[in-house]
Parts: sequence; structure tokens; C-alpha cells
Amino acid sequence: MASFSFVDYLKELGFYSEEQAKQIKISTIISFFMKVKPDFSQAHGVRALMQNYFLFQNQTYELVENKIRLTLIKYVILLMKY
Repeated sequence: MASFSFVDYLKELGFYSEEQAKQIKISTIISFFMKVKPDFSQAHGVRALMQNYFLFQNQTYELVENKIRLTLIKYVILLMKY
């Protein structure tokens, strides 16, 4: 999640366009959704699951008609708090 915080800064410096920054943010969030349930021997899988649950608890996305509706600005604001 730390790298997510720097995307806007790097965009301001000219490393990324607006579209590229948005794609990076969305692909980061998508990586938290796993196809299989991790076990405790998979540290990265457990971390992703914990991050996903944290984001869900803080209402950065919701499930609507079996689809994920992401509110990107809520996600950014939440990460800026920490």
C-alpha cells in the first residue's frame, strides 16, 4: 500500500500520466482479490486478505449485483490517513 501513496507524487513529477496513475491504483486494488483462500504459510496471500478486509470495512468498495463497485477517492483518502 505504501507504493500506492507515491503514485500521485510521481504523477506530479511527470513520471506517470493521469491515465497511468489510475491504472496503477486500480491494478493494486485488484491484486487484493484472490482466487483461492490462502493458508498461513502464504504470508503475501494473508497480507492481501487482511488489506482487502480493511478496505471493505472502511467502505472503499461495495458488492452490488455480484460486481465490485470501487470508490477510488475513498481509497486514496483512507490511505492518506495512515
